[in-house]
Amino acid sequence: MLKFLDCNAAIGRWKHPPIGGYETADELEAVLDYLVVDSAVVYHAQAHEVSPAVGNSLLMEELAGHERLLPSWVIFPHHTGEMPKPETLVAAMLASGVQIARMMPGYDGHRFSLEPWSAGPLLEELADHRVPVFVDFMFFRRDDPDWKLLFELCHRYPELPLVLTGWSGLASRSFYPLCQVCPNLHLDTSGYALYRGVEAFCQKVGGRQLLYGSGLPKRAPGTALTTITHALISDEEKALIAHGNLRRLLEEVVT
Repeated sequence: MLKFLDCNAAIGRWKHPPIGGYETADELEAVLDYLVVDSAVVYHAQAHEVSPAVGNSLLMEELAGHERLLPSWVIFPHHTGEMPKPETLVAAMLASGVQIARMMPGYDGHRFSLEPWSAGPLLEELADHRVPVFVDFMFFRRDDPDWKLLFELCHRYPELPLVLTGWSGLASRSFYPLCQVCPNLHLDTSGYALYRGVEAFCQKVGGRQLLYGSGLPKRAPGTALTTITHALISDEEKALIAHGNLRRLLEEVVT
């Protein structure tokens, strides 16, 4: 049976809770059992909507004893004093067993620049440890994402695994060539509902840069699962997308 590692799930209480959602680690595990998903990478709603420091602390408390749920801290640059300096922050993450970071630079997140003059020191420290960094795709309030910045980030920090969340099918027109020239760029499939999109991506780019994600609890998880289980691709590619690619990235983290 195909094993699934969900790269994009959350726990905690949202300001506007989704209908049919959940809040606790126990409730998320019950959802994973229903979906026949082995494990999940998790961040906290409060880290998104209130304070990363508060939310990350709540996450670690809630996930205690839940070995199938892997913690992901929400972070941003240290310049305002809300976050520790990069070397302190990354050391604290790794010491706590956290091997995945999440950044929300856009208007629906924490509104900071990913340019080197802002996020450079943090990205460099994360790259030194090869920590996978999940970044919300729609960076800023604009019609088109900053493709040039994505390209430059991937090449400036070639040892840094970047994983984009929140993208959708039409972005394939740019992501095909971008992923071909940026092997450290990966895409979360939670919003990729394009008909036979997974097959097309594997044909054009290959299966090593897609990571299965559900988007729980804000997205219905069925589409993300079935686009992989029913894709006309090899069993090897399915296994890579379902869990293998993220497992590989985690094995490469330098602690």
